Amino acid sequence: MSDAAFITSRMLALDDLTYTISVYGRNDRFFAFWECDQCPVYDSPTPLASDRDEVIRDCEQRIKEHHAACHALAVRR
Repeated sequence: MSDAAFITSRMLALDDLTYTISVYGRNDRFFAFWECDQCPVYDSPTPLASDRDEVIRDCEQRIKEHHAACHALAVRR
């Protein structure tokens, strides 16, 4: 198994909460991890994909699901 190389990072803000997406590449394939700045949740990596934007979109969807489940009610209070 070859080493993965860091490619880029992105931030996504929802309701004043910040999420970080880190994208890595290996053998012309990409995967990403996301992190919530409010809780110790680290998502499992996205499946390998040949498109960097696809793994970013997948992370953004996972973040939105996490946000709705864990933070949306707290923000409304």
